[in-house]
Order: sequence, then structure tokens, then C-alpha cells
Amino acid sequence: MAYYDSNGVLQIDPLEVEMGRKVLEFNKLQNDYYMNRVSEEEIAINTTQNQYEDMVLSKKRLEEHNLCKEIFLQSKFRSYVPVQIRKDGDNLVGTARYNVKAVRNYYLGDKRIYSEKTKEICNTNFLKYNIQYGYAKCPRCGNIAKIETYTDGCDYCGAAFSVRGLVPKIASFILEENGAEKKVGLFSKLAIGFILAIPLSFAALIVSAVCASVFEPLAWLSDICMIIFSLLFVNLELIGFLFIVAIIGLVISTVVVSKSNKSPFYNTDIIKKYIPYISMQELIQGIESKVSHIYLTDKPENTAAYVKAYINSFIEEHSDVVDMCISRITFTDCKERKGLYRLELEVIVKLYRMKKGRIRTEYECVNLVLEGKKGVVDVNNYKPIRSYKCTGCGDNINITAGGVCHNCGKPYQYEDYDWVITVLSKRN
Repeated sequence: MAYYDSNGVLQIDPLEVEMGRKVLEFNKLQNDYYMNRVSEEEIAINTTQNQYEDMVLSKKRLEEHNLCKEIFLQSKFRSYVPVQIRKDGDNLVGTARYNVKAVRNYYLGDKRIYSEKTKEICNTNFLKYNIQYGYAKCPRCGNIAKIETYTDGCDYCGAAFSVRGLVPKIASFILEENGAEKKVGLFSKLAIGFILAIPLSFAALIVSAVCASVFEPLAWLSDICMIIFSLLFVNLELIGFLFIVAIIGLVISTVVVSKSNKSPFYNTDIIKKYIPYISMQELIQGIESKVSHIYLTDKPENTAAYVKAYINSFIEEHSDVVDMCISRITFTDCKERKGLYRLELEVIVKLYRMKKGRIRTEYECVNLVLEGKKGVVDVNNYKPIRSYKCTGCGDNINITAGGVCHNCGKPYQYEDYDWVITVLSKRN
């Protein structure tokens, strides 16, 4: 957090700067990965397990359609993005949320087949292992030792990892459509267009009348222009009134829309009534990740760990979706019953679909029901899972491939740690 010291000099937390720079650097790393310029190993080093699996799944869908993509994010930040940092157990967690102009480019081979500029919100979360005074804790056994002793892993339990694994990692990197900024832009264009239409109409009439008087064959046009001009002159007060109304409307609409809910998440108070200490930021992060998996997976069994609804036909119907982003999430109900919290919500997503060699965009609304065990949600205040470990052998589990341990075959009991989707339906 930035602050002014006793001498009036602005001081900035070095860790905030380190994480803030990583936001900007990660956008380039992400583009390099999707354009096949860096390996999966580089992504694994810089991300947590869940973000790594999200990116691998997204790239797999692109490759199924022989596509690559680049998303360039433009913002007012040049050197680093402001980050809010808090302690989470033995780790430090950072959050950066800021407005961007996203330039999306999709390539089929070397040919760019789609380009789009949109106003979006970049929502990024970090995880950094807590290193103090040159000491760090082993992520596996908790052994505390000097950082230089972790060169080849933990000497106590034998866990294999490198010191690079202790650098800040991206836990989630999500783009959300900025609906508020889009509304401001739309109102402004309509009002400005109306305001400019009046003087331009007068100018066009005058030019037409002059041209018609000079060229005799167009004399009839001069008569028509004079009739229209005289009608406008008679109603000059009305036109002036409409002109002033348009200007006032532009100012009011811009102020009202800019002060309205800039977040794409609505009715969050419904949840706070039953779960007052829940972190909405992290709950929504989990929802966005699950919805993305459902749209981009190719088999329903790949989502079996956290989706307890029938989605076979839904996945088949969306096999042409190559990318997506969340446009809006509206919570409609929250209940507590028989040791479970039940959330009902409506999610509007923007889809990028590959049809006949071209990318088309469309919006779709899905209704979801999430259930979470009361004990799990209350105890954890809902903290998203950042890694999936088998409770049998301790090996990593790929949650986007069914959530079953490839080593011992034990399924991951997702409902013991997080919310699961019990109902999914598409709304027309």
C-alpha cells in the first residue's frame, strides 16, 4: 500500500510493485503461450495449478479449430498495476482489478480472421509464498529453512520444486465485459449524433440551395431546399429547444450511468444476508472459472468433480465456442437448508464461436444453482482452491480431466472444499 512518510515522500510497498508489474508481464506471457512462443513449463512456473489448467484447456480448444489468439490490454498503467495485498494463512494474496481496452485478435494459421476492440475489466489474483528474513516454508511439509537450501527442493520431505516456484504466481487472470463503460459510450454517441445532425442539416440545405441556383438543371432542387429551410426557420424555437434538451440529456445520462453499478455482479446482498463474511471476489472467481470450463471442455466427465448436473447436450451444442468472457452475474436467491447453502444465479456470457471459417460473437444466458456445505463455507469463509491434492497419495489431480488421481485412482471430493453446480440450464 502506498503512503507518505514523515518527510512527505511517497513510499510504495516493494511487494505491491513486484506483483503489479507481474500483471503487465503476464499479459505478454499469456499471448506468447497462445501463439506457441513459450512452453507449458513456463506457464506452470508463473501460475498456480488451477490457472495453469484453465490456460491449457483454453489453448486445447483453440488448437481443435487450428486457431491462435492474442489479447492486448491497454490501460493508464505503464510500469505496474496497484495491488491490494492480504495474508491468507502462510501465503500472501494480491488482487488487482482495473479497466482496460482489450484488443482481441484471432488467427487461422498466419491469417488474422477476427479482430475486436472492447472495454473490459481485468481481474487478476496472485499467490506468493510468505518468505521472511531469507526463510521460507516448504509448500508440502511446512519445513522452514533458508531460501538457498531449496535450490533442488526440500531436504526434509524430499518434495521436488525449485526456488522459482516460490515467486509470485498468477492464481486467476479473468477478463469481464465492462458494461458500464459501454453504456456511457453508447449514450454519448447517440446524443452527440443528434446534436451534430442539426447544424449539419442546415449546412447541407444551404450547400444544396447554392449548387441548385448555380446549375440551372437543378433549379427544382433549389425550390425544395428553400421550402425545407423555411419550414425549419418557422420552427426555429422548437429546434433550439430540442438542441438544448439533447445537450442536457447527454450530460445527465453520462453522469447517471457513470455513477451506476460499475461491477458486472448484481444482488450480492442476497448472499451476505446468510454468509456475511464471505469474500464475493473469490466466490465470483470460482464461478467464472467453472463456467469457463463447462463451455470449453469437450467431455462432460471432465467436469464431473464439480458439476452434478446433466450437461452432455450443452457441451455438444457449444463445441464451436473458442473463447468467452463473463458479461454479467446476477444472484437471484440464497437459501440455507439441511446443512447446505444453495445459491441461484443468472450468468450472461459473451461467446466467440467458430462457424464456417469465421468467428461470430453472441450473448447467452445460463441459470445456475450452486450448493456448498455449510461447514466448509463457514469454516473457510470460502477461499478458492489453488491446487488439487489427492487425499490418498498426495499427488496432484487435474480437475479439468475428471478430478481423479492418475496415480492411485481416488476421486477428488470437490464438495468437501468448494461449491458444486447442481443445476445448469440455458435461458432463451
